Amino acid sequence: MESINSLVALFVLTATLSLVPVLYLYYVVKGRPRPLRSAVHKTQEIVARWAVWLVLALATLYGLEVMIDRWGLLLVIATMCGFPAAFGVVALAMLGWRKRFRPGGTGHG
Repeated sequence: MESINSLVALFVLTATLSLVPVLYLYYVVKGRPRPLRSAVHKTQEIVARWAVWLVLALATLYGLEVMIDRWGLLLVIATMCGFPAAFGVVALAMLGWRKRFRPGGTGHG
C-alpha cells in the first residue's frame, strides 16, 4: 500500500505542476478575469477526479495480487468465475420455469 501512496502522490504533484501553468496561460489568452484562480480550481477538479480513479485501479490490482499470492491463481479464477456462472445457471433455470408454468404456455395446463 505504501507504493500506491507514493504513486498517487507522484501523480498529484506532477499533474498539478503541469496543469496549473498550462491552464493559466490558456485562461490569460482567453481573457478570464482571475486566470490563476480559475487555473487552480480547474486543476483541483481534474487532478482529484483522476487521482480517485488511479487509487481505485491500483487498489484493485494490489488486492488481486494479494489474493493470488495467498490462495493461488486457479482458486482466484474459480472464485471470480464461479459466482457469475452459478447466477447464470439459476437465471436460465428460472426463465425456463417461468415459460413452462406461465398461464397459456406450453407446460401443464
